[in-house]
Amino acid sequence: MLVPEFINTLFDAALPEASHWESAYPPRDLPPGAIVTRFAPSPTGFLHTGGVYTANLGKNLAVHSAGSYFIRIEDTDQARVVPGSPEQIGRAFKYFDIASDENDSNSKWGPYQQSKRERIYHTYARELVRNGHAYPCFCTRQELAQMTEEQNSAKLQTGYYGSWARCRNLSQDEVMSRLAAGKSYTIRFRAPDSGSGRV
Repeated sequence: MLVPEFINTLFDAALPEASHWESAYPPRDLPPGAIVTRFAPSPTGFLHTGGVYTANLGKNLAVHSAGSYFIRIEDTDQARVVPGSPEQIGRAFKYFDIASDENDSNSKWGPYQQSKRERIYHTYARELVRNGHAYPCFCTRQELAQMTEEQNSAKLQTGYYGSWARCRNLSQDEVMSRLAAGKSYTIRFRAPDSGSGRV
């Protein structure tokens, strides 16, 4: 198990605590029963009819409940962004009248681009690691792809769980050693051992 002092070193020292974000983003002042909906298109391609349908449902639910509907662009995978895609998505929203009720200029709940919310997500990733619900994983894309191949060959459920979760139970010394060696990592949820069930 990683100790809190060590966990803190994995993140920016100036990262706010969760209470900061909870006060910065209070509940919206909406009537009882109001629904807030979100559509999160990825600019890794162009908006298609399924996305228009989904966004339209979200917009209608929000409008008919006196709630709010917003679009938050899921742009965290910059390597897969298709040039011109964000602009096409914006034109489609306008054309189909499913534009966001909230945006960075009229709302205090932004930013409405996932990549600009990094510090919020880092705060909660740190909380998950502190609570033992997440951990640093040093597996490379190639290692993960190899695991998936092995699971498919064995006709097992694919995923990073049980004995497949190779970094799940690393000691603090092992984590420190890998960090000292300059190995990159991601924060991974601590999934159930069986690979099934609900978390």
